[in-house]
Amino acid sequence: MAPASGQDIEPAEYDPDRDLGALLPPGPWDDLGAEFTRLHAASNAHGRGTDLERLLDRLFRRAHFTVKHNPPAADRQIDLMISSRDGTFIVEAKWESTPAGQDVVDNLRVRVKEVGRQAVGVLVTVAGITKPSADRIVRYREEALIVVLDEADIRVLLEDPYELAGMLGYKRTRLEMDGHVHLGAEGTHRQGSGRQQAQVLPDSTRQIVALDGTPQPSADAPGRVTRAVFTLDLPDLDWNYSGGFGVSLDVPIGFRTEAELLDALHRLNELGWLSRHTHWTIQKSGRVWHGVGARSFEAMLPGWRDRGSSDGPQWFGERITLFDKIQDGWFCLSADLHCGESRRAAFTRLSFHLPGVPVDQGPLQQLVGQFGVPLRGFYRPLSAPSITRGTVELPRPVLEVVGRITEQGHDDAWTVGVVAKNPYFEAASKNAPDGWPWELAETGLLVCAVRSQHPADLGPYTLWSWESSAAADSTVIKVIVDW
Repeated sequence: MAPASGQDIEPAEYDPDRDLGALLPPGPWDDLGAEFTRLHAASNAHGRGTDLERLLDRLFRRAHFTVKHNPPAADRQIDLMISSRDGTFIVEAKWESTPAGQDVVDNLRVRVKEVGRQAVGVLVTVAGITKPSADRIVRYREEALIVVLDEADIRVLLEDPYELAGMLGYKRTRLEMDGHVHLGAEGTHRQGSGRQQAQVLPDSTRQIVALDGTPQPSADAPGRVTRAVFTLDLPDLDWNYSGGFGVSLDVPIGFRTEAELLDALHRLNELGWLSRHTHWTIQKSGRVWHGVGARSFEAMLPGWRDRGSSDGPQWFGERITLFDKIQDGWFCLSADLHCGESRRAAFTRLSFHLPGVPVDQGPLQQLVGQFGVPLRGFYRPLSAPSITRGTVELPRPVLEVVGRITEQGHDDAWTVGVVAKNPYFEAASKNAPDGWPWELAETGLLVCAVRSQHPADLGPYTLWSWESSAAADSTVIKVIVDW
């Protein structure tokens, strides 16, 4: 049967883990993964175990843990002792053909007890552990805590060593609170939000409507993958402050699936970081979708099968960007998602633009802590005003409007924005005004704020000006029209 028009069809032999990696640039930890692959193919089992210990040494150091071999604090031989601000861990590494048995668990427990109750045992076993061994860890967890890293965990850490602290904390919590020995083979590596199923993300006070007034879940048009996301409200970091400029902060949060990405939105909401004025975009090669509201984004994201693109070269992935404003600033959540059953995510990042370095960093620490990753990164001072502005000179182009963005007033729905065809799309970009954001040459639609809001579609609308602000992986753009 011929495929439906506009649908992306994956080759029958498509391997998401292999082929997604081929689409991405080399990562900073690729040498660790390559070494693990080499060890997997090695025939010398004894030598492989020794090499695994060396590989773990490199991995732990890259996670910024202190590493010691055979520390003097222990009466018995210890493979590795690692420590960070979160505590001390006694590591036993095993790479055998069968899962680790009870004798391995008991020997590690003795070593942990010799070091002291502040230490936690970490059993690294590529082949996993037996059920009796897991039961024994649970039964004697009052004497010593032992968490287990299996092959699935190791592969996650080889891809990003910074996951180590959050992973160990999650496994420890599962053991202490739930009496469960967590393994990476279960498919999760960090704490869930524990939210009520009935909890929903905030709906937007605004909605996109067709010219006949019919509500639309999104507005889509031809386009290509860029950094751009539209907004009707772009906070000026410099407005309330005299002298100097704002700061930016980019935090990689490492989510690897669509489900984890959506869970991140719920965590943002629980801590009060989501408003009713969220804007988002989903971009594929050949087509772009624009929307308003976190709830509509949550409903839209899982429908990747319906977002086929028949225009241009096929890329089995999509770029998502979500923008929201916070007090005196804004943030973007961005990621690349694989269009396949795995829905793997890469390059997931939270980017903030703030008026300055906050005196109380508790809210940011709390937010990032919810994601099970350390708050790593730096406040970077902006070297110029946060917003770049431009004005369209006369004669201003009249836009072809295809939809409106409305917000309910006391009596009527007011027009606060319009969706219009981009007069400077693709080849027409050569006619764009000086300073026009280059990203806008790649989208067939403009989502625009109106200079003066009104209760009806008055029109016609002319392109008036624009504002933009760039973060690490996103550019927020406010296009302004007048009527």
